[in-house]
Amino acid sequence: MSFPGMPGLALAALLAVMTLPAMAADGIEGVLRNVAGGTQAPADLRVLYSDFESRDGGTSIQIWADGRFLRWDSERIKEIFATRQNEGRLEPARVALLFKLLLEIEAWHKLAQERRHVPDASLATLIIVAGAERSEVREWENDVPENRMERVREEMDALVPKGETRCILSTPHAARPAWAPASIATCKEPE
Repeated sequence: MSFPGMPGLALAALLAVMTLPAMAADGIEGVLRNVAGGTQAPADLRVLYSDFESRDGGTSIQIWADGRFLRWDSERIKEIFATRQNEGRLEPARVALLFKLLLEIEAWHKLAQERRHVPDASLATLIIVAGAERSEVREWENDVPENRMERVREEMDALVPKGETRCILSTPHAARPAWAPASIATCKEPE
């Protein structure tokens, strides 16, 4: 016995099931899962960690999937920021460890509640971008019990050491560019 429309319904159900993995791979989570599963990382996949929210300086580290990196460590001296810069390239296999950590800690999920600034507290920002996909999480130190941001910072510190090139930044926000070069007043090699 045949039911009208059953083959069409069966085909639609089959197509829906076949597309589930693609739908599950949406967003930054999907990108990181694909990379961890062996898919080549998108060339534009990049991670930015910054704790440069303090008026006293901070650290900003950017790492791209192809191994490029840029690190700024700044310290406020009166109205300027003395900064050490490190720029270069890592082996992409080393960067894969960072992507695995981001997947493990579910870095795209916001865990901490918004709150007002507390003196001497540090606010860390983690931005992950791949194409049109973007995740931005900001957490105050010690607000999240497992301190995810500290783990990310430690991993990125291990990959990218502080630099030797000294720069003077004219404004504090110049040290945490949104993927663009920062405004530099002067920058020179170490003496």
